[in-house]
This record gives sequence, structure tokens and C-alpha cells, in this order.
Amino acid sequence: MKVRFVHYPSHPNPLFSIHFPRELPILARPCRWRSEGTISRKEAFCDLGGRMASINAGKFSVELKNPVATYQSYLETLAFLPGVVAIPGGTRYSIRVEVARFFNPERVLRNVCRIVGEHFYPGQKIFPEYNGQIVISGQEKLLHNTPPARQNVKK
Repeated sequence: MKVRFVHYPSHPNPLFSIHFPRELPILARPCRWRSEGTISRKEAFCDLGGRMASINAGKFSVELKNPVATYQSYLETLAFLPGVVAIPGGTRYSIRVEVARFFNPERVLRNVCRIVGEHFYPGQKIFPEYNGQIVISGQEKLLHNTPPARQNVKK
């Protein structure tokens, strides 16, 4: 499964997203007073896992044996992954990750892909487009509009 890494340079912290061609579960937002709704290490993951199970019940295309435990493990593994500061959210086909400044973003994003694969798509190989090159938000079209390399047609 091919994924795309995208960087959002206008964000004050190093924010990246990974776009998947297959569905991801909708993330539950933490319910804290004055919270931005980001998931970080200080969450009660057992509560978030249960909320994710109820949010995604009947809506997520992947059938899970024990959804609460799977979602809890997924969130804990992501939140405690070295280099991940927070998970600001996601959509049905992407996840946003705030990466610590002195970590290699490509390596962190590849590890996030591995975690997604282990929890929801075991046995499927996940690899990034463009050899792992991180695309700048808003410049995705430039990659598709570049002319093909000239071919040598001498005979």
C-alpha cells in the first residue's frame, strides 16, 4: 500500500500527515478542559480506546476481534513512539503527527506507518511514495505536473 508524507510548514511546530489509500479509524478526541483535542502521552488511553470503539462501530471497514483493546494499543503505541510529540487528529484516510524537532521526520513517519499496518492491515507492506520524500503541503500538484525525463531516441 502506497502512502504519501506531507509537511505543513505554516504550522508553528513540525506538523506532518500521512495519507493512506485505505481507511483508518476515526480518532477520538480527548475531553479535557481547554484542550486543543490533540492526543499525547498524558491521555487516559483506556477511555480513548473505548470511545474510538463506539465512534467506529459499524463504520470502519476493518473488522476487529477486540476493538477497545486494539484501539487502546494503537493510541498508546503511537503516543509513546520516539519522536512523536502529539497526534493532532486525522481523517478517514490520513493521520496528522507532530514530530519533535531533532528527530528525523521520515523515520518517525515510517514508524507510524508500521504501527498502522500492525494494528489494522497486518501482512500488507506499506511504503511511501517518492522514495519517502516528504511533500510540502500545497505542492503536491507540482509533483504530478513535472514533465517526464527526456528519452534518448537515437538509433
